[in-house]
Amino acid sequence: MSPPTLQDIMTGCYDPSNRKFEYTDLELSQLPLAAQDFLRLYGLEVTRKPHEELTEEGRDALFSQLLKIRKDERARLHETLCAVHLAIVTQMRNLASGDTAARATLRETLFPVWQSHLDDHLSRIDALLWFELEMRKCSQFRLLPQHYLSSRTEDINRMVSSALQWLQQEKERLEREDEAERARQLLALESNNSDEGSTEESSALDSRSEPEENLFSDSDAPLFSSIESDKPIPRRNAGNRRRLYAYYRII
Repeated sequence: MSPPTLQDIMTGCYDPSNRKFEYTDLELSQLPLAAQDFLRLYGLEVTRKPHEELTEEGRDALFSQLLKIRKDERARLHETLCAVHLAIVTQMRNLASGDTAARATLRETLFPVWQSHLDDHLSRIDALLWFELEMRKCSQFRLLPQHYLSSRTEDINRMVSSALQWLQQEKERLEREDEAERARQLLALESNNSDEGSTEESSALDSRSEPEENLFSDSDAPLFSSIESDKPIPRRNAGNRRRLYAYYRII
């Protein structure tokens, strides 16, 4: 069986229909503790009373406030998923290399962890939606269920799409690192081969630069006169010199 691809593993990974919005008409104290803590973290308190009218300026300020929080939470989710995505891509590589245990690690450990981070992010999205509904309640800007539930589904789809995109980017990042490492190793190998070739060439040059062996013996090496340096004068051997000396003595 061929190893699963990224698309195989992540297809149908997060179904919005299985995540219902359950905070409608709840009081703050009735929300899950995690949702309450999240709202307090950002200082989100329902300061508007139901009988108070929500002005356009108030609505715009609310929109800007929630938009900034959503952006911050998206960045937080990205950072949180980085380690999980690295582990998923690593196990996928192990699986492609024949490690059959990697399949169980992906399905039973890493994938549930990945889902749990998305669930946590969704609970924060729902807490923000609850706060917005409370702030808009009984005003001309109140939200109807068909509107905010549809927007919530779109938020979930964007969340999943972003997470999958980040996972794909992590996979491509590791592939680029592998390619760069292979290029470095190839360059190092070529450099080593070049150095070895240079050493051999240098040794050959050194051997050629050694002084050539003298083809003449000391006694037979030609002498050169100071006047006609291009005409060698044969060196007389010692025996000839002795005979000449004896001859001049007789004369």
